[in-house]
Amino acid sequence: LADDHRQADVDRGKTYSFDYGGVHFVALDTEIFCDGTTACADRDETNAQILADWLAADLAAAETDRIVVFMHRGPYSATYDTSFVRATLPAIFEEYGVDLVFSGHDHQYSRAVYRDGAAVPFGRADAYPLGTVSLLGTLADAHLNDYPSSIGPTYLVGNTAGTKFYDKGDASGVFLQVVYGGNNPVVPIVTVTADAIEVVSYVLYKNNPTEIVPSGVGILERFKIR
Repeated sequence: LADDHRQADVDRGKTYSFDYGGVHFVALDTEIFCDGTTACADRDETNAQILADWLAADLAAAETDRIVVFMHRGPYSATYDTSFVRATLPAIFEEYGVDLVFSGHDHQYSRAVYRDGAAVPFGRADAYPLGTVSLLGTLADAHLNDYPSSIGPTYLVGNTAGTKFYDKGDASGVFLQVVYGGNNPVVPIVTVTADAIEVVSYVLYKNNPTEIVPSGVGILERFKIR
């Protein structure tokens, strides 16, 4: 396209946006934001800036109040400290009111709410039968399972739907409000209602990771972004 300033063969169609069901969705190729190491070697300052500029322009033009972003390497996760992603994208998400950010790469479930580079403190949370919960705060009106989107974007890593699990706890050193490292697939189901984005994350219990049919299903957590 005439207004596409990316260098040749960069991104390969992995960054785009669309509207569906009253939500603006954005897909990002975060490999462009890598740090130049062997594990993530696609660092390209020029194209990273082009993508960041495109993201800001796209979000500024969004015609809905609900914004969901998804990517592979995310800024906040339990195993990997992806500082190269965190240094650029969260500030843009916050400026333009992104509600929910999905990422993969890390085969552990986690959830974090951040604003201005700091974890948002919560004073209350539902009872969690699985995983660990960290709140930081003591404010009675800040509830980890029901909060307004204005406090900051929510970052969700959905574990895995396959058979590869890390089970390392919070090895990244990045603060996360919720972490689950069990060797069971997790499937988050997202519902957009008139006043909120609701997420219910289901754990599929298996006697063996390679089994197709789970032996049971449980709820890891549920939360609502108003």
